[in-house]
Amino acid sequence: MNKFLSFLISLNSIILFAQKEHNIWYFNNGAGIDFNQNPPSLLTNGALTIGEPSTSICDINGQLLFYSNGLDIYNRQHQVMPNGAQLNGNLSSTQGALIVQKPNSTDEYFLFTNGAATWGPNGWQYNHVDMTLDNGLGDVVTKNQLISPSVTEKLCATHHSNGLDIWVLAHDSATNNFQRVLVTNAGVSPVTAVPIGSTPPFNVDNIGQMKFSASGDRIALNYQVSNVLELFDFDKTNGAITNHISLNLPINASESNYGLEFSTNGQYLYVGITNIGASVQGRIIQYDVSLLTATDILASAIEVGSFNCFMGSFQIAPDGKIYIAEYRSTGYGNPLNKIGVVNSPNSPGLNCNYSPQSFDLIGINSGPTLPNQVASYFFQAEILSDLYCLGDSTTFDLTYNTIPDSVEWDFGDPASIANNSILMNPKHLYSAPGVYNVQLISYLGAIVDTSFQTITISSMPLDLGNDTTLCGDSLILNGPNNWLSYQWSTGSDSSSA
Repeated sequence: MNKFLSFLISLNSIILFAQKEHNIWYFNNGAGIDFNQNPPSLLTNGALTIGEPSTSICDINGQLLFYSNGLDIYNRQHQVMPNGAQLNGNLSSTQGALIVQKPNSTDEYFLFTNGAATWGPNGWQYNHVDMTLDNGLGDVVTKNQLISPSVTEKLCATHHSNGLDIWVLAHDSATNNFQRVLVTNAGVSPVTAVPIGSTPPFNVDNIGQMKFSASGDRIALNYQVSNVLELFDFDKTNGAITNHISLNLPINASESNYGLEFSTNGQYLYVGITNIGASVQGRIIQYDVSLLTATDILASAIEVGSFNCFMGSFQIAPDGKIYIAEYRSTGYGNPLNKIGVVNSPNSPGLNCNYSPQSFDLIGINSGPTLPNQVASYFFQAEILSDLYCLGDSTTFDLTYNTIPDSVEWDFGDPASIANNSILMNPKHLYSAPGVYNVQLISYLGAIVDTSFQTITISSMPLDLGNDTTLCGDSLILNGPNNWLSYQWSTGSDSSSA
């Protein structure tokens, strides 16, 4: 019998995010989360109190610039900016605030606000912030600029295909029109209407989230009373909205669908369902929205978890997880002091690892929402690799939710002839056995993402001794201890064969 051994080593890549503009969150009751370290840490010094809308923005290094609830804008010292009070948002609006950076500027931002369905809408408006003013703490130079007089509580944004400009999307409250503007270095464009999909059947259907996928090519929105979920395709170049898919969710009359979020790879959509009866019960449904028809998408539904709470807003975070505002209102039990987390949203079914009440707010009552963010900032690229034996060329690949414009690889091997590559799928011949830190920088317009992976190159092949001929006897071959995985020619995957 000829003795040989091949090892397949599975190494987990560590993903780090270079786009740190959304690394600090502030939301209800003074709570916040700092994603500049792993695991993220709780912040308790915020100025926001009760209410639904919130949004925040950092510089490229993850340092807080300002945040808002749609009524007031707070600088990094948690003080209201000059001219930053009495904005025309509403504390009862689902996504009533959203900050967008002006393209090609590190100092200018636009804060978009909208009204609330049941409290007298103020329409869709924007405010212009200049961070060079007030000694670098920022000042509101224009405010309450009307875009459209009648919109729902839904508000989301994604980058243009050029990677610089940003599309901002709202929805009309009385027609099936999406309302669309493009933020460029010239400012906020005039609004245009895109008629497609449904008119909100009831006034309170204006409530509930609308989201872009991280890749920016899909839109999902909830109509929370009529129990309808709608999906669309989005063209990031011209802003066209097409391929309307309407899902009549199979839930009962006492249930409503408020929060939703795409997985970072765009395959799955997570929807929060809340049953309000004598008690309250929330559950999370995962749908495979890569499927092509409403029938197939509905058939893919998997309940991935539940908890006795209201399921509020869902928000993807810089760590690639989905955070969920789990809360209880008056009359439905004791307030909650934690929020839920979907730890692996790109994984199917229960493998997504939903953990209710996972992130501890340490005594701060959780509220109904989390900060509204520009979806495309969560663009990701992840390293894949194979072949880790000295003398073999190690192959590298990447997975992504949007195809990068370009990449730069550093194989962590300066002693080699070619330590760098700009190919999407490069190979590298390592110079010696050892542990190497591989770096991938991916570029998508103005967005930069950096990923790292640690790999071990072994001094293979292993010597298993001389070839041996057997006749009716057996021979045990032992591989090295403590390797991650094994694959023998017999099909065995244990350390011995």
